[in-house]
Amino acid sequence: MRITFFKLLTMTITVLGFTVTAMDSDAARDIIDRDVVDLDTVQDSIAKTNTPDMLDKPEAAPEDAPVKPEKAAVAKVTIAEVDMDYVEANLKKTTGVKATVVNALKEGDMIEESIRIPADADDKVISDKLKDKKAEIIVHCWNPKCNAGMTLAERLVGLGYTNVKHYKGGIAEWTANKKPITKSK
Repeated sequence: MRITFFKLLTMTITVLGFTVTAMDSDAARDIIDRDVVDLDTVQDSIAKTNTPDMLDKPEAAPEDAPVKPEKAAVAKVTIAEVDMDYVEANLKKTTGVKATVVNALKEGDMIEESIRIPADADDKVISDKLKDKKAEIIVHCWNPKCNAGMTLAERLVGLGYTNVKHYKGGIAEWTANKKPITKSK
């Protein structure tokens, strides 16, 4: 296992080829709590190192492997790209659970039925609006050149949300195709 700290705020855990990055110690603890790795194992690994930066420590021998193989399989979280049709089909669902569509911009028009969480929102604002970390979340911003949507999507993954998707077409594509919006006031 290799544990790497960047600026003492980012923790990357690589176990059996899977990598998870946590943006702060609370997110790292949340990843650990979800059985990605065992907290005692991480603390033991930290205690055994002589260097404060903990970079590129050697892999443990198989008999000393600190993580149970059945726990390692859940470590990889990715952000899938979705298109306008996917978002629209989700909003038209009449059965099952709809994804939460999130506009990452501070102001402007909104995809109908979406919520606004700016990319730079406080973690508390995010957790207040998105309570279920396993629920499907589709994040977007203005257009493919706007990075607010992907920035928020990456933050969500860092905070422990496990089903995050990114709609890069954003409001520009949505309105160009005359899809329903809520006008900004």
